[in-house]
Amino acid sequence: MISKINLKIVGYLLSAIFLYLAFKETDIKMIIQYMEYTNFLYIFISFFLITAFYFIRSLYQKNNARYLSSEFSFSVSLQSIAIAYFFNSILPARLGEIIRVFFLAKNTNVSKTSIMSYIFLEKIFDAIFVFFILFIILEINSTAMSNSIKVLLVLLFISIIFLFTFIYFNKYLVVLFKYILPKKYYNFASRINIDFHYGLNCFKSTDQIVKAIILFFLSWILIMLVYYLISLPYLDLLGLPIYSFLYFFVFTALALAVPSAPAGIGVVHYGLFLSVSILNPDIVDTNIDLVAAFVISLHFFVYLIAIISSGFIILFQNWKYKFYDSLKSYYDND
Repeated sequence: MISKINLKIVGYLLSAIFLYLAFKETDIKMIIQYMEYTNFLYIFISFFLITAFYFIRSLYQKNNARYLSSEFSFSVSLQSIAIAYFFNSILPARLGEIIRVFFLAKNTNVSKTSIMSYIFLEKIFDAIFVFFILFIILEINSTAMSNSIKVLLVLLFISIIFLFTFIYFNKYLVVLFKYILPKKYYNFASRINIDFHYGLNCFKSTDQIVKAIILFFLSWILIMLVYYLISLPYLDLLGLPIYSFLYFFVFTALALAVPSAPAGIGVVHYGLFLSVSILNPDIVDTNIDLVAAFVISLHFFVYLIAIISSGFIILFQNWKYKFYDSLKSYYDND
């Protein structure tokens, strides 16, 4: 309990620090004035895109975990995804994923360790995708250093090798535990390891893998479209290229690795400021208030529609469960 409280304090403190760094030289009145360029039609469309993202991501999770449990229904998967993204927007350090673990373990008859290892695998794939997009934007940007690209590729390659090596040799750790652990700890450690490996070994068929790849890319394309639509009205004003949304997507993802809260306030703002300064260094010096208005608008509306959409799904799912329970009780009593 104390560690969770400390984590929250650190998260809010980091947000405050980066919020100050991002907006220390801005004029609030000018920021508010520049926010009039926000296009609410694009925001309305983005709401449906993020909702579609939750549905696609739910299908993705259900497909990936279909061999872990027969109780992994779409409804449970959708509820877990909505819960995770809703609380990730409020709590620091992506603690919504921990809530997702407990929810899935309770509703799918799969151990928490197996669920956690599956989510770990899922997040590794997400991280690889973000680094892949980062590599693309470094290639696009002629000012990027070739050494940075080489380092990125090396790190990405090492991460992939480490992941698949760990997955393959994980099952042999049970044998190792037998020799290095006292008997009273061996059964517990081996059971945890078996559950962990069970979650990692979720892909068992070719059609499952093909479907996972399609759903994976489709889900992230939807999110990148959201960044494109919300940022579009500001691109000409800021003198930014059309592919700038890739920078905004990547720098937001990287910023969220820092355990700030709520909704990555401060840290995400600073990351977006950094991305604009890379794309057009002059605009930060000549019109920092316009940059601030854009950063606030992009971050605010992305997370507002994410929270509203995920919150609506959670409320609807809870209502549906209660409605079905009341119907069942009515017919059972009848």
